[in-house]
Amino acid sequence: MKRYAVIVHEALKESGINFVAYLPDDQIHDAQKLITEDKDFTTVGVTNEGEAVAACAGAWLGGAKPALLIADSGFLVAPWPLASLSVSYGIPYADDHRPPRRSRRPSELALPTDSAGACIR
Repeated sequence: MKRYAVIVHEALKESGINFVAYLPDDQIHDAQKLITEDKDFTTVGVTNEGEAVAACAGAWLGGAKPALLIADSGFLVAPWPLASLSVSYGIPYADDHRPPRRSRRPSELALPTDSAGACIR
């Protein structure tokens, strides 16, 4: 087991993360294996970075503390879904150098509604 995998696993546990969406990848396979084998984490494998962001957003809306585990190339693809969810719906995110934005739970979101109160796009 590579040392980075142990560091990632321990950091996620210490941070209180309980949901991890991951895109299978050889670069980070050891970390993914440690996390998927740990019963303290709910994990979901995805086929692309946008799905992973969506899974984490849904988990957060459901009360979980999620993390996205992707290889470095995924950081070229994930910013659009991350930014759109954060700006549009106030779903927080953090990267490795700044704290999360102020978070808003679903009850605090100001979603557009029609005259009958149904959510509209």
